[in-house]
Amino acid sequence: NYQRHVAASEFLIDKFRLDSWWFGLPLLLRGPLLSLPLLLFTNNPATQVVLMSLTLIAYVVLLSLAWPFKVPILNAVDAACTWALILLILGGSLHLPPMDEEMLMSAAVSTVGSVIFAAVALMGALTAVIWAGAVHVRTPAERRFGILDLAFLPKHSELAESVHLTARKLLSMDYDELSEQLRMLPSFDTKLLHTSLHLLELEVLP
Repeated sequence: NYQRHVAASEFLIDKFRLDSWWFGLPLLLRGPLLSLPLLLFTNNPATQVVLMSLTLIAYVVLLSLAWPFKVPILNAVDAACTWALILLILGGSLHLPPMDEEMLMSAAVSTVGSVIFAAVALMGALTAVIWAGAVHVRTPAERRFGILDLAFLPKHSELAESVHLTARKLLSMDYDELSEQLRMLPSFDTKLLHTSLHLLELEVLP
């Protein structure tokens, strides 16, 4: 499976967490994408500010999805520096020269584009909720909707089988071997495992 291929290529992704290996690409592209508006819109500072801000905001969104991609403290520092860059760009925009016709047009396009994007997002969410409600009324059997969960969750039967299989494997392990394997887990994985065990105790076990 792909996890084994990712683990075999770990030296290429510089010790990234295996479930966040893809974040290396946005990390590499952040610098070039920040420089691109300066090259394409040399005489239009307003467009430069908008595009650079959008690039950094998109990077923060991807960072939240991949959190943590390395040691958690590095994630926190990276997020803080990215927000500081956004504030620096927005603060620098206060010192822009008076807007000419081209800059006014760019500002108008940015404003209209932002409103349209928000309207499309709201309409999409409303349509998804109405569609899910209509399907649930027609077929009242319990089911999950990937469009509402923003994920395709495994079937309960498959999840139960996986938990049973994992439990049997854990029972076959020696205590010292299990303790050593747990000791080698990264800090975030240890915290995640601890949270998962608490969830099983509270929600699953009788």
